[in-house]
Amino acid sequence: MLQQRQDVINHLAETPFWSLIKFYMDDEIVATDRKKKSDMDLIKIIQCYNSKQQRFKFGDHEPKAIISEDVVQIFGLNNQGVDLPNTDKSTKNMKDSFVKTYFAKQKIMKKKDIVEAYQKSVQDKTPIGAKATASIICVHLLQSLLFATSGTYIAWSFVTICGALDQISKYNWAKGVRDYLFKRINKSKKKRKNGEESATTSGCTALILYWICLHTNLVETISGRENMIPAIGRWDITKIHKAIRDIRVEEIEIGGGIPCSEEPIREHSNINQEECNAIPYPQQNNESSKKKEKKTPGRKRKRTEVGAEEDQSITINEAQLQFDQLYQEEFMKFDASYQKDFFGIDNTLGVEEFEIFKRGASMDQKRYLVLSHMMIYALDNLHTGSIVMNETTGALNRNIEKLLQERLEDKQKISSMHTEMIQLQLKNTAASMKVNKLLDEIGSLKKKLLENQGEDPDNDDQVEEHTPDKDTAI
Repeated sequence: MLQQRQDVINHLAETPFWSLIKFYMDDEIVATDRKKKSDMDLIKIIQCYNSKQQRFKFGDHEPKAIISEDVVQIFGLNNQGVDLPNTDKSTKNMKDSFVKTYFAKQKIMKKKDIVEAYQKSVQDKTPIGAKATASIICVHLLQSLLFATSGTYIAWSFVTICGALDQISKYNWAKGVRDYLFKRINKSKKKRKNGEESATTSGCTALILYWICLHTNLVETISGRENMIPAIGRWDITKIHKAIRDIRVEEIEIGGGIPCSEEPIREHSNINQEECNAIPYPQQNNESSKKKEKKTPGRKRKRTEVGAEEDQSITINEAQLQFDQLYQEEFMKFDASYQKDFFGIDNTLGVEEFEIFKRGASMDQKRYLVLSHMMIYALDNLHTGSIVMNETTGALNRNIEKLLQERLEDKQKISSMHTEMIQLQLKNTAASMKVNKLLDEIGSLKKKLLENQGEDPDNDDQVEEHTPDKDTAI
């Protein structure tokens, strides 16, 4: 039914949630087994979360954090803008027209209230109804996925934000989703510490599972979807739960393996595997490395020994230089625009990502990491440009509506003035007729007076003679 409402889709396309909403609209989610899932996989992962560090520590591996860029890649949300307001407690704003129209009687906003509001708004075919329907769909997305709660309710602050659809893009949703999840995990762990065994974890817990898939080879990506954004479409959700349920947490290593979107093309590269590992890294001093050293020819062994004597805390610029020297032939396969981004690698990868880059075992893994980050930044910039364009378009549309309204008001004023002018003309005509009538009466009286004077000519003399006598008497 929603596909038939292009006016609603146009509003949704201007929100930061469009790529995620379209993903669900197109039914892109893959689940080979529709059986009810268990939360045991999530529980054992959340137990590895350190509230103070805001990081997950699996076994003896280095603690790793979910960052806002992960949320960008997984859900396609924006990572720019102001922080969200209070997401825990908020009061109902009855002055808000959206709240007043669709949720006037509700004290607490629940899922059933959202469904009822949608059924009401979708019947309204006006532009206001289309905008309200888009707002309600956004509320549902927040309540059911991004800011989920155990009681299927949602804070009033989110309802108000979604109601103001023109302002929804000004918030940093990627950071908001991440921060809310950590806040709810902290609250849940605190409750369990106080003996509340029934305490459940709210927030976007699915983010944790997709984050593990994004940074490991634990779950195989679906063929043809290796670079899909939002990344939630890359994996079969049933296999995610099964894989995490069957693995021991000690075996999970974030960044231990980056999913590769294509098979290594060895016949097109003159660089052997040992040259790919030329960038020194402290963790390479294991048994397998020693075996490789024994097999290394004299010239290559000498070069490896020289590399081992160098400072292990290699700078990004030095690594970039080695990278350029090693993969110069590979660079020739890309056009100038891609080369520009490759040579600017120190501006593309952060410290944490560069650690993963150094651990890359092949050219394909290193290339995948750089290209994936380039893609993230490109998509983020594209999304930002889209937001600016949408806001500009929205402002222009509002100005057009304002001008049309002013034009309508001007027409009404002109019509009113025209009516007044006609009324004045009618009054003028009536007044002219009265004046003409009075002039006719005056002319008639004057005529009678002249006629009277003509009949009695001595009357005037008598009057003139009598007047001096009266004056004399006085």
